[in-house]
Amino acid sequence: MARLSGTVRDDQGEGVHHAHVRRTLIAAVADAMAVQKLSQVQAARLCGTDQPTLSKVLRGRTSSVTIDKLLDWLLALGCSVELTIGSVDRSGRGALTATHAGELASMSTEGR
Repeated sequence: MARLSGTVRDDQGEGVHHAHVRRTLIAAVADAMAVQKLSQVQAARLCGTDQPTLSKVLRGRTSSVTIDKLLDWLLALGCSVELTIGSVDRSGRGALTATHAGELASMSTEGR
């Protein structure tokens, strides 16, 4: 599990912790596609996007997709997504954590 906190910014002005979450979600999308043996065209259709956009995202061009959209894609691909809000940190800084089980093989691929 990766845990990042603070206010460090990347070159696009986005918090590094947000960039980490985005990369984790993209990895989960790629894994879900692999487990289900979906082509980019098939996955894009399920996700409600086009293949060129999906391809760009999978290659790391993340500026064209939001975290919300990645969550929508994961749900469309049949993944379970869990968000947990922890207690307030006494330091006044929150933390954003993203984990990816990496074991999507147990996902149901019925109907695909």
